[in-house]
Amino acid sequence: MYKSSTSLTLKSDPKITERSIYTMKTIRTERESSIQKRIVENAEKQSRTRENQHNYFYCNENNLDYNNKIQQITKNTNHQGINDTEKNQKKKETKLITQMMYTNQLQQKQKEFIKLITICICLLMISVIIFHKKEPQQIKSLF
Repeated sequence: MYKSSTSLTLKSDPKITERSIYTMKTIRTERESSIQKRIVENAEKQSRTRENQHNYFYCNENNLDYNNKIQQITKNTNHQGINDTEKNQKKKETKLITQMMYTNQLQQKQKEFIKLITICICLLMISVIIFHKKEPQQIKSLF
């Protein structure tokens, strides 16, 4: 198909020389060769990846030390995760405990303060009653 089009153009257009036909053919062969090179390179890449995969699986199956190291690393990371969650839980528990202790202390101080106020009010009332018995006129003037 390509040759027929060049031969038609050669016959119809006298400006096209044999040299231009030669360059067109070389361009065509260069394109075909570059396509073939790409195909070969892709095939080589695929074969390399297959070999690498085979070597990877072979190493994993036969190298027990490697497998043991991987298992230890995964266990350590799992334990670290567990330890982190345990630490976070302990921190939360200590925060809750300290909050409870603080609130308990505040409640106790409030109760003591209320007791002191009630005692003071009681003493004041007692003193008013005693003073009222001795001098009732002065207390009436206060109110």
